[in-house]
Amino acid sequence: MVQSKFIPAHNPEDCDRLLMQAMEKGDIETTVELYEPGAVLFTKSGELLKGEEIRNHNEEFIAMKTKTTIYKIETAKSGDGTLATTRMKCVTTYPDPKSGRELRI
Repeated sequence: MVQSKFIPAHNPEDCDRLLMQAMEKGDIETTVELYEPGAVLFTKSGELLKGEEIRNHNEEFIAMKTKTTIYKIETAKSGDGTLATTRMKCVTTYPDPKSGRELRI
Protein backbone atom coordinates (compact mmCIF):
# COMPACT_ATOMS: atom_id res chain seq x y z
CA MET A 1 0.00 0.00 0.00
CA VAL A 2 1.35 3.42 -0.95
CA GLN A 3 1.51 6.00 1.84
CA SER A 4 -0.12 9.31 1.02
CA LYS A 5 1.91 12.52 1.12
CA PHE A 6 0.30 15.93 1.10
CA ILE A 7 0.79 17.52 -2.31
CA PRO A 8 -0.49 21.09 -2.57
CA ALA A 9 -2.82 22.03 -5.38
CA HIS A 10 -2.65 25.77 -5.94
CA ASN A 11 -5.18 25.86 -8.82
CA PRO A 12 -8.17 23.64 -9.66
CA GLU A 13 -6.39 22.29 -12.75
CA ASP A 14 -3.50 21.12 -10.53
CA CYS A 15 -5.93 18.69 -8.91
CA ASP A 16 -6.52 16.83 -12.18
CA ARG A 17 -2.79 16.43 -12.81
CA LEU A 18 -2.13 15.34 -9.23
CA LEU A 19 -5.10 12.97 -9.32
CA MET A 20 -3.87 11.18 -12.43
CA GLN A 21 -0.32 10.96 -11.02
CA ALA A 22 -1.66 9.42 -7.80
CA MET A 23 -3.86 7.00 -9.80
CA GLU A 24 -0.86 5.78 -11.80
CA LYS A 25 1.17 5.35 -8.58
CA GLY A 26 -1.67 3.44 -6.92
CA ASP A 27 -1.97 6.03 -4.14
CA ILE A 28 -5.65 5.79 -3.22
CA GLU A 29 -5.33 8.08 -0.18
CA THR A 30 -4.03 11.00 -2.25
CA THR A 31 -6.76 10.47 -4.85
CA VAL A 32 -9.37 10.83 -2.10
CA GLU A 33 -7.64 13.71 -0.26
CA LEU A 34 -7.69 15.83 -3.42
CA TYR A 35 -11.48 16.13 -3.12
CA GLU A 36 -13.00 18.74 -0.80
CA PRO A 37 -15.41 17.41 1.83
CA GLY A 38 -18.81 17.28 0.14
CA ALA A 39 -17.31 17.28 -3.36
CA VAL A 40 -18.99 15.37 -6.17
CA LEU A 41 -17.51 13.53 -9.12
CA PHE A 42 -19.44 13.40 -12.39
CA THR A 43 -18.37 10.35 -14.36
CA LYS A 44 -18.27 10.15 -18.13
CA SER A 45 -21.39 7.96 -17.98
CA GLY A 46 -23.23 10.72 -16.10
CA GLU A 47 -23.12 9.20 -12.62
CA LEU A 48 -22.86 11.53 -9.63
CA LEU A 49 -20.49 10.13 -6.99
CA LYS A 50 -19.84 11.34 -3.43
CA GLY A 51 -17.69 10.30 -0.47
CA GLU A 52 -17.04 6.57 -0.33
CA GLU A 53 -18.35 6.20 -3.91
CA ILE A 54 -15.44 8.37 -5.11
CA ARG A 55 -12.98 6.13 -3.23
CA ASN A 56 -14.54 3.01 -4.78
CA HIS A 57 -14.44 4.55 -8.26
CA ASN A 58 -10.78 5.51 -7.83
CA GLU A 59 -9.88 2.04 -6.48
CA GLU A 60 -11.43 0.45 -9.58
CA PHE A 61 -9.52 2.86 -11.83
CA ILE A 62 -6.23 2.14 -10.02
CA ALA A 63 -6.82 -1.62 -10.34
CA MET A 64 -6.76 -1.26 -14.14
CA LYS A 65 -3.09 -0.12 -13.92
CA THR A 66 -3.69 2.75 -16.31
CA LYS A 67 -1.38 5.23 -17.98
CA THR A 68 -2.95 8.59 -18.80
CA THR A 69 -1.94 11.35 -21.19
CA ILE A 70 -3.65 14.67 -20.47
CA TYR A 71 -4.16 16.83 -23.54
CA LYS A 72 -6.18 19.68 -22.11
CA ILE A 73 -7.69 20.85 -18.84
CA GLU A 74 -10.36 23.56 -18.85
CA THR A 75 -11.34 25.29 -15.61
CA ALA A 76 -14.36 27.44 -14.83
CA LYS A 77 -14.46 29.26 -11.49
CA SER A 78 -17.23 31.20 -9.83
CA GLY A 79 -16.59 34.92 -9.28
CA ASP A 80 -15.72 34.47 -5.62
CA GLY A 81 -13.69 31.31 -6.24
CA THR A 82 -15.87 29.04 -4.12
CA LEU A 83 -16.84 26.77 -7.00
CA ALA A 84 -14.59 25.38 -9.68
CA THR A 85 -15.24 22.75 -12.30
CA THR A 86 -12.68 21.18 -14.57
CA ARG A 87 -12.95 19.21 -17.76
CA MET A 88 -10.04 17.04 -18.73
CA LYS A 89 -9.40 15.63 -22.19
CA CYS A 90 -7.17 12.64 -21.85
CA VAL A 91 -6.45 9.18 -23.17
CA THR A 92 -6.08 6.38 -20.66
CA THR A 93 -4.60 3.05 -21.63
CA TYR A 94 -4.59 -0.20 -19.69
CA PRO A 95 -3.73 -3.83 -20.42
CA ASP A 96 -6.65 -6.12 -21.24
CA PRO A 97 -6.43 -8.91 -18.66
CA LYS A 98 -7.59 -11.52 -21.19
CA SER A 99 -5.64 -10.67 -24.33
CA GLY A 100 -2.81 -8.57 -22.91
CA ARG A 101 -3.48 -5.95 -25.59
CA GLU A 102 -3.48 -2.29 -24.73
CA LEU A 103 -6.99 -0.80 -24.52
CA ARG A 104 -7.95 2.89 -24.53
CA ILE A 105 -10.69 4.72 -22.68
